[in-house]
Parts: sequence; structure tokens; C-alpha cells
Amino acid sequence: MTQIHIGCLVSIQRDIHNRYITIGREDEDFVLLSLESNRKHKAEPSQLQPCFQADDWVLHEPTNTIGRIISQNGRRPSYIVHCLKTGKMHSYPLKSLIYIPSPEFLWQKGSMHHAEDIRLYNLAHALQYWDRNTGALSSFSCDPLPHQIHLVHKLLSSGQYNWMIADDVGLGKTIEVGMLLWALTNKHKFRRIMIACPSGLTKQWKEELREKFGMEDFQIYGVDFHINEARDWRHYPMVIASMDRLKHDKHLPLLKQSKDWDIVIIDEAHKMTRKQNGMSFSYTKRFRLAQALREKTDNMLLLTATPHQGREDRFKALLEILRPDLQSQIRQVQIPSDVLRGCIHRSRKSQVTDMQGDLLFKGQKSVAVQVDIGEKEREFDALLQDYLKRGYSAASGCLVGTRGYAIGFVMTIYRKLAASSYAAIAAALEKRKDRLRDLYMPNKSSFSMGDLDDSFVEEDKESWALSSKIQEQYFFENEESLLDPLIEKANALAKNDVKFDHMMQSVIKEADKQNEKVLIFSEYRNTQSHIVDRLSNKYGAEQVVQIHGGMSIDEKRAAVASFNSDTRFMVSTEAGGEGINLHYHCHQMVNYDLPWNPMKLVQRIGRLYRYGQKKTVMAYNMHAPQTIDADIVQGIYERLDNVVRDLSPIGDDYSDGLSNEIFGDIASLVDLKEIIRNMRNGCFDNPEPEIEAALEQAKRAKEKQDELLCAVGGFNVTNLKEQLLLNHEHLRAFVVPMLKRLGCEIRTENSDAHIVEVKLSKEVALEIKSKKTVYRLCFEQGYKKQGVDLVNKHNPLYDYLIGRIDNPKFQKKQGCIVLDTGDCCGATALLQWQDDSDNIVREDLVAMFLRPDGTVYANPQAFSKWLKEENPRSSTAKFDSRKRSLFLNRLKEGIEEYFADHQNEHVTCSASWLLSVYTTLNTESEPQ
Repeated sequence: MTQIHIGCLVSIQRDIHNRYITIGREDEDFVLLSLESNRKHKAEPSQLQPCFQADDWVLHEPTNTIGRIISQNGRRPSYIVHCLKTGKMHSYPLKSLIYIPSPEFLWQKGSMHHAEDIRLYNLAHALQYWDRNTGALSSFSCDPLPHQIHLVHKLLSSGQYNWMIADDVGLGKTIEVGMLLWALTNKHKFRRIMIACPSGLTKQWKEELREKFGMEDFQIYGVDFHINEARDWRHYPMVIASMDRLKHDKHLPLLKQSKDWDIVIIDEAHKMTRKQNGMSFSYTKRFRLAQALREKTDNMLLLTATPHQGREDRFKALLEILRPDLQSQIRQVQIPSDVLRGCIHRSRKSQVTDMQGDLLFKGQKSVAVQVDIGEKEREFDALLQDYLKRGYSAASGCLVGTRGYAIGFVMTIYRKLAASSYAAIAAALEKRKDRLRDLYMPNKSSFSMGDLDDSFVEEDKESWALSSKIQEQYFFENEESLLDPLIEKANALAKNDVKFDHMMQSVIKEADKQNEKVLIFSEYRNTQSHIVDRLSNKYGAEQVVQIHGGMSIDEKRAAVASFNSDTRFMVSTEAGGEGINLHYHCHQMVNYDLPWNPMKLVQRIGRLYRYGQKKTVMAYNMHAPQTIDADIVQGIYERLDNVVRDLSPIGDDYSDGLSNEIFGDIASLVDLKEIIRNMRNGCFDNPEPEIEAALEQAKRAKEKQDELLCAVGGFNVTNLKEQLLLNHEHLRAFVVPMLKRLGCEIRTENSDAHIVEVKLSKEVALEIKSKKTVYRLCFEQGYKKQGVDLVNKHNPLYDYLIGRIDNPKFQKKQGCIVLDTGDCCGATALLQWQDDSDNIVREDLVAMFLRPDGTVYANPQAFSKWLKEENPRSSTAKFDSRKRSLFLNRLKEGIEEYFADHQNEHVTCSASWLLSVYTTLNTESEPQ
């Protein structure tokens, strides 16, 4: 005979059509409560039989797990139960199951509760799923933004983790990846993770993952550990590695023999290139590395802000690495839009917003600072042009070998140094003169002429030009006689530097008024030293720091820390600024010289124009229009601006942010290598046609890129309208009222409204086993300080309060609430998506509302606002059973429609759970 227990759902042999719950014992009999009439009855155990049915809600008492009955497990006294929190199916014996009235049952019975109870119940569930999807209540030291949450939702719910994240620079890719890794390690038990990135970013990745997400186990290959044998890889499951170290012949074979990785992330993925020549391909070592990593993992993320670069062959190569299973479709003339949509995510700065829907970036402005030069500057420029022409002529006269190319290269560097500063060209020419007289012995360069490709920054090229053996030979006859007057004039001009003086008057003087920080960029070390010396003389050495490619990562970070503290000026070269973020305390920058490659200007601005910048970024571009080279460079930027205007929308769609976005796209696509090569060979009399052609080609490439990526999904402000938006105000609106109702004493500190002091009641202190009775609490990371506890899911008070709500005895699921939307009623439901292994890949809490006209809509802002309202008003409205049934059916249809709209091909199983149903203010009309 089946053993009946308290809490069991039963029927009586004489009355099999009615169901009862056993609520107690009197002598040998069970006391029963009728589900239909709510009346009590008595019955002998021999008269009772269990009668759980499909969709009944139950509590599995040993694990305190809530679920719903799927079916009886054969003839045994056990049932298959679908568990709410895990999404898994379990077989539980009858004796362990206790009946719980479902929200739907309570609604149909007309059982109602106070609005505050309904609010706290819904808010507790909303907070839990907000945290599950974003990690917002974990010990993160960052507050995720809507576009970051949207990305993580999208990738997790896709059911596959092979994606190219092509967000604009500065949108917080480390936070996006950190949130995703947190979810994958906590939900899906990913354990082996490889992050491959440029060497200058390895330490930044490690520090940000540790500081923002508490991921302490990442180690840098070649710094924190070394591998001597392939089997050693198994000891290092979480690795950050320089892609240039991994690609080396010494390291790649060992990597190929490592154990598989759960996921591989490649930062700056566009640097891994494959070129197509007809039907054949040529591969870089970095691309070979990407292929090797692809073979060692089922999941790969490629991070790049410039996915196309105007080269479709390289773009397709990246996609083939990402999705080798789609190679035939990727190699089509036109890649199908569904392929692109299924593997690329792209958010733009012009579209991302905060939680309120306000644009996140405040914009950037560029201001040309014209430097008016005098007769002495013009005399020097004329003399230098004569020297350069002779050098280029000598270069073109060399018939064999690399001598001619080397001389032309040196001449081009001299031209750029002169456009940068008189101090830089003076130093270069002095070293040139000393080399000819055997007075200067430079350090041996670490690279040769053949190494100097486009990946080298100008300070590397400057170093080579000043130290190469070509400097030991005369470039042309009587060269030395031209050097003396050039050096003399350059040194005199450097001492009375009109360019530096213009910067001081036009930019620094205004910054001084507010004691604001200024970032100054130059391409060249000698110009950098000149600026540092001049600023130090005026403001003191402690007010000026510098970063350049010759510094170690630790030295750079120390300089950044100083600048972010009390130091007012930072002077940086291109190589020094790579991967360095300075946007929290600075919004003004000076481009002391304009790079010939416009993309470098975009990258410079990106040091300040990124997530976390609270002000409009001001970029001041120094320009001396009376010199030949400066006019050429300025011409490039003016023509680029014209292209941007041509491509910018007219009317209401125009915005500064969109124009900046277009500028960045064109800058990343324009190819000026041929023009620079011609200049290197002395062909610089009229470069305008070549510049025009290059920009026109970039314009066409952008149009092609936009056409390709138009189908790609990214964040849009409309995404916010689909979500139930929560923030840390909701967390406070849950914790404080719950503590009050549990008898705790609450007060807000007068000096800081963001901190709450709580004196625990004896009951709460006892239940959380706390000897401490007074807590000071804050609800956002930014307000945490000594003696103040941050409320998150690791906080024992929060955990305790959530447990009180999760207790099945808290049956506050239905009620009459006042929500000023004019709707009939609403329902809250949990939606779950699962993969073919029954793992939950996504969970959403949706609030569905029914209008008087019979239409439904999801997640109104009014509901999110209502969840923060302590002790909201309760409505006294009541519906008869017919209306309740009518309303509920329409709400359930709406939930299922929403569910279907968000299904995914990679998701094989899904479920919806109705958590709460409530009437709203409008009670007069029925849905049509």
C-alpha cells in the first residue's frame, strides 16, 4: 500500500473526481482540504490514493526544489518532475513531494494578496534572473551597460559560441568577454580558456579579468609560466598569451599538442591575415596560429573593431577560421546574410545607450590649431626641401641593391620629423653629421630594413633611420656642407618653438584655468622629449609623464597611474599609447603632429573616446599650413572630411557621433601606402590625385562593408524596450523593505544617502548566524568603502532575504495592484531556453500585460518603475471566474507568442513558468 504523507495530493476512493491536500492528522485519520471548495474533510488512510497530475506544482522537500509534475514514473510511487531552477528532469519518490498551489491555480480561485507582497515576490525573482544573465550581483567591480548585457544574452542564447565581436573601439570588450566567461565558467563549466592577444595587452587582460570579475587564475604564458613539454599545458587551464610568442616556431608545435580548450578568444583578430592571389593563398604566421587554435577548440571568439579593412579576402579568411563548417557559403561571391547574422555581432558608438536610453558617448570634436610661421621658418623649410630633393635624386640614381630604397626611406623620415618639430629634425641631422664624422655610435637596431613593414610605428622607423649602417655613407656629393646651416637653423627654431608656443596659448592656457589634464601625442621620441622638457620647465617634472615603445609594461602602467592621480600632462608616442586607457580623468588631447595614416589618429582619440568618458572629447590638431609636408598631410584630412560629409545622412538622422563613426571607418579602410612610397622616392610634387583616388577607393570599400554588415545584429536602443530593465535601485528597493518587515531598524546616513545602516532584529541575526548586529550597506560598487558592505549575491543578508521569498510558504503570487498603464491585468513568467544537453542557455523574466482591446505587450517601463515603489497601492477590483479565465488565457497566449519570437535554431528545448498574475487599475472593460 502506498504511504500517504502530509502535503500529499490525494483523492478519496468514493470521490475520485475531487482532489484534496493532506494537511494534518487526527488520531488515525488524515485531515484533508478540498482544492475545489476549500472545505475540510476527514478520511482513513486506506481510503486515500495519491493523485498528482501533470502541471501540478510540487516541492521536493529534501532539496527544497520547486518543480512541476510531468508524469508518473511507470507504476512505481514516483513522478518525473521538471525543476524550475535547473531546467532538469528528475524522478522523485512520492514521499518526498509536497503539493504547492501554482500561480495559475491561485488566480483561478481568486486568491489575492497585498500589492507589496506581490511586488517583493516579483522583484526577488527579477533580481535573481538579472544576476544569472549578467552577473550584476556577483562580485564584479563594474556595472554592465545595456549593449554589454545584450551581447552576452545573444551569445548565450545562441547555443553556440563561435562569434566575431566587431564592436567599435572603446565599448568595453573586456567587460563583455569577462561577463561571458563568468557565465560560461559558472553555468556551463568551461575550465580551459585561452586568450591570444598582442603582447602589449596581455597584462591588461589579466588585470581587468582579475579586478573586474574576480578571475584570479589567469596566467600569462612566457611571464607567469613556461612550457618545456607539451604535456605541461595541462597544468595551466586559464591562459593569456601573446599571439607573436605563440606563433613562433619554438612555441607553436608545443601548443598544437596541448589538450583541447573549452574556448579560445583572439583579440585584435584582424592582425591574423591570409591573402588571396587568384586561386592560391598566402598565410602569415599569425594566421597559421589561428588555424592551430581552431583545431584545438569547438568555441572561438574573434575580437576586432575593423573586421573588413577593405579586403574581402581577409574578411572571408577570418570567417572561415570562425566557422569552418560554413566554408562553402563564405566563399560564395555574396556571403548569405543569414551566415553573417549568425556569427557576427557589431555595436556602434553612435547607438549604445545607458539604462535610461540616453546615448552613452558625449561626442568628440576636432579643432585645428593653425601655427603661423615666420620668415625664419620658411627659410628653413626651403633649405630642407633642397636637401631632401638631393637625397631623393640620389636614391633614384641607385640602380641595384637596397641602398636607394634605404636613402629614400631616411629622407621620408626626415620629412616627417621636420613636420613634427624642429627639435626632432635638429637631433636627427646632428646624429647624421656625427655618423659621417664617426663621432656617434648608435645602439644596434633590433630589426633590419626588410622588417620595416606597415606594422612598425614611427618611433621604430625613426630609430632605424638614425642607427642604420646607411648613415655611415654620404647620400650625395657635398652633403655635409648642407647639414651645418640646417642644424644651426633647426636648433635656433627649436629654442623659440612657435608650434609649442601656439599649443600653450591655444590649448594649455585654457586647460590651466580648470586645472585640467591634457594628453599630448607625437609620433617621434625626439619631439616627445622636447615637449616633456618644455612642460617640465614650466610646471615641474612631477607634473609630466611620458610613455613610449621603449618602456616596459610596468613602466607604462606606473606612468598611467601617475597621470590618473595628480599628474597633469602625459606625452605619448603611438607605440606607448597602444592598449592604454586614460579616459576616466582626461578629455582633452593635442595631436602635436598629424600622422600620415588617418587610422592612427582614430586610435589616438580612442584612448579618451571610450566607455566611461563623461565629457565631450576635445582633440586639438596642430597644423603649420605654410610648409609643404604639413600642407600635404592637412590635405589628406580635409579630403577625408569631405568623404565623411558625403556619406553622412542628411536631416534628422545626422549626428556628430555618426560622422565620427564614418570617419573611423574610412580611416581604417584608406590605403595610403603607395602615396607614402612615392613620397619616399621623392615623387611629391603633386600627390593630390593619388590621395583623391585612395579616398574614393576607401569610400567604395566602406559602402561594400556597410552592405555586407547591414544584416549583422548589434545593440540598438529598441533592444531596451524588449527587456525588463533593472538597476541597483531595484536591489535597494528589495533589501530595505524586506529588512523592515523582519523587524530590523533602518536609517540612512545623512552624509551619504547611498549608504544604509541596519540594526538587525534578534531573529535575523540568529538565522544568519551573525555576531554582528549593525551593518552599513551600499548597493553599488562605486560607494563601497572601508566599513561598508556591498550588497550582492555573496552577501549573507541578501542570500537570507532571497531565501525567505523562495520559501514555498511565501505564497504571495497574485493580487490587485495599481499600475498606471490603463491595462486589464498582467502576468510575470520565467522563460527558459535549453540546449540538447538540457543545459539552460538563457533565462528571461517577462512581464506581459493585457490591454482593453485584447492586445498584449511585454515589459513596460511602468512595471520596472513600479517594482522600485515601496508599499504601492492595492486595487480593490475583483473579477468573476469567467473574466479571470478569459484574461489568463490571453496572457498565456501572449507569453507563448513572445517565447516563439525569441526561439533559436540551436535551442532544442524550452519551457515557460507562470510565476505571478495580477489585476491592474483598469477593471471596467474586457479584452476583445
